[in-house]
Amino acid sequence: PELMLGRFPESSLLEERAVILSRLNEHKEALALYVWDLDKLDEALQYCKDSYDADDKGKRHVYLQLLYVLIQPDSLEPTTARLQAKPKIDEALNVLSDHYTRIDLATAFEILPEEMDIQKVFPLLQAVLSYNKTRSRRNKVTRSLYRIENLRVRSEFISTRSKQVRIDTLTKCYYCSRRIGNAAFV
Repeated sequence: PELMLGRFPESSLLEERAVILSRLNEHKEALALYVWDLDKLDEALQYCKDSYDADDKGKRHVYLQLLYVLIQPDSLEPTTARLQAKPKIDEALNVLSDHYTRIDLATAFEILPEEMDIQKVFPLLQAVLSYNKTRSRRNKVTRSLYRIENLRVRSEFISTRSKQVRIDTLTKCYYCSRRIGNAAFV
């Protein structure tokens, strides 16, 4: 992929270039191509959806990189479309409100401009707080269910352990129905 990237023209075949960049895990540059050079935010969102993997360190922050591309276009490699670009704050807030469960919110709020009106962020904060409250309640219920299951298993263990089996000369084997008597078990 690295060889192919060097052979691609900088100003054409942009979607193909984005695919190659994604194979190289250059997510920010691929997203910048979709957002600024191709002006296709929906494809950038689809790219994030396809690339996101919570377990992969390189793909865990794809949505955060999309926010970075939307909010700070002047920090990217300059192209004709990016030089005149103004931050797409409303689009970034929409991405943030739709995918906040997949984004590190502390870092996302650091990326947002300081002079942003709190009224724009307020619905997002309400949704995040509601989600965290619901998740906290669900975790408490799950923890209680596990605690109850643990107590049930312990109780069953204690009752099973306290049972005694008495074997005399007339006791028969459960499987073969022969008398045990003084026979040795192998």
